[in-house]
Amino acid sequence: RSTLFPYTTLFRSPAGGYVQFLMEDEQCMNKEKRQEYLSIIKARSESLAVLVEDFYVNSCLESGEYPKAKKMIPVIEILKNTLVQYYNELERRFEFININLPEEKIKVPGDEAYMQRIFSNIIKNAFTHGTSAFNVVEQNDNDTLRIIIANRLFKEIDSNQFNAERIFERNYSVDWASGSISTGLGMAIAKKLMEEMGHKIYVKAEDMEISFILEFKIC
Repeated sequence: RSTLFPYTTLFRSPAGGYVQFLMEDEQCMNKEKRQEYLSIIKARSESLAVLVEDFYVNSCLESGEYPKAKKMIPVIEILKNTLVQYYNELERRFEFININLPEEKIKVPGDEAYMQRIFSNIIKNAFTHGTSAFNVVEQNDNDTLRIIIANRLFKEIDSNQFNAERIFERNYSVDWASGSISTGLGMAIAKKLMEEMGHKIYVKAEDMEISFILEFKIC
């Protein structure tokens, strides 16, 4: 019970909304209104599917059962491919998108599936909670590679409320948009996967921008 309790609010929200709109759809005779309800049900279903998958991954990580195949992986190429997958969502959310990544195939020790999930979680967090501008840049300092994924926020960060060290805690909530927003399990999973591969991830927040910095040791 103590293991499942922190996740119950995550599941109740989309599941409850799904049932509510399904009931309203059954009672609705208006074609346009039915289409609106079906769109909402679809969005809630997708949200629930993501939560279930995140819950499964997080549970496997905590029990040490998540599969890992450590080898040298082309981290920049993996990031580029992940950005392509989400580019339509990013374009809908952000007016300005800046992606500045090198052509060279830099390899780091890790697991390709891990990296795809890490990048996916950070990008989804950006188009869920961000606005206006989205930036991805690379910094290469001899034996250290840094990838910085940053986005503007809806309003200035309250330094008294925001705790950068806690953003990777599961279900950490902060009022960084139009209301109280939870990072769910996505950021907690990203940090655990980075640590499993022997790399670092941390966050910096200033004024109306938040940046996730992924740091890799180049062998």
